[in-house]
Amino acid sequence: MDTNLLEQKIRKLIAFNPSDFLIFASHLESVQLKKNELWESPGKIASHAGFINKGIIRAYQLKDGAEFIHEFYTEGDFFGDYISYQNQLSTDVVLSAIEDCEILRISFRAIEELSDQVPDVKRFSEFIGKQKEKQLYDRAASLLTNTPEERYKQLLQERPDLIQRLPQYYLAQYLGVTPISLSRIRKRIFINKR
Repeated sequence: MDTNLLEQKIRKLIAFNPSDFLIFASHLESVQLKKNELWESPGKIASHAGFINKGIIRAYQLKDGAEFIHEFYTEGDFFGDYISYQNQLSTDVVLSAIEDCEILRISFRAIEELSDQVPDVKRFSEFIGKQKEKQLYDRAASLLTNTPEERYKQLLQERPDLIQRLPQYYLAQYLGVTPISLSRIRKRIFINKR
């Protein structure tokens, strides 16, 4: 099980005692997801958090047969529906692999238990919680206040890797536009760069 990327990511976020990291890592499990495979079943209470070593996960909700994409998670990202676990409510968020994925998995219960015993795990868990809260706030604010073109430009600036790796229809869903509208946005941006 490769924990190098996870250890690097954690060290960038907080000062994590090496022995505490080993305790944390001993609760991890390596999981492989094939393209289009689900992380956990929607309609059940979420039970695990994940860290992506390789691949892309798409988080979305379904309404009347339409998909509404919340977020894309790539290498070095943490994901999971902690709100479902914390409130013991079934999740309506679907987490699906866009590519074959290598993921490190840990149960939310293990994180809670470790947080009570290992101060660095508690600090790390709180940090990730705040980071996810900010991510949700920023996404909601962007959908409310930015035009689709502004959202696309922001995506180009902040996550250009997604532009290259994702099918256009996923990008369009994420931006809240049709694939045809996305093509027009891309064309306008290209013309304005000349």
